[in-house]
Amino acid sequence: NQELNISQVTITPTTLDNSGTPTPVEWCEANDAQRTLGSFLAPDGSIFRQLEVLPTHLIEWQRCLKNITSTNLNAKWLSFQTVFLKKILYPLIGHSFSDEDLLPIQKPVDKEVLH
Repeated sequence: NQELNISQVTITPTTLDNSGTPTPVEWCEANDAQRTLGSFLAPDGSIFRQLEVLPTHLIEWQRCLKNITSTNLNAKWLSFQTVFLKKILYPLIGHSFSDEDLLPIQKPVDKEVLH
């Protein structure tokens, strides 16, 4: 980091023939979330990156629902339980969201699942 006057840190992978090349370690700010096990976590607890990602899961799921006819409601419910909830609920565990944060995602889901 230039501001802290810290020299570049590198890691060299261990190989049998010692041919590993040094790789620089990327410096991340405290509010810069990185993907970890499906969730975007920032050291300072920032939820903003995760809030950017959640709507993409909603859009992907809605795109898949277009292939399901309205007569096959069991398929829609199964898709909701096995695909959508897994992608949405798992990352929520590591964050503290308010109701207002998640309302833009909940409204379209209610429309798809409850009607």
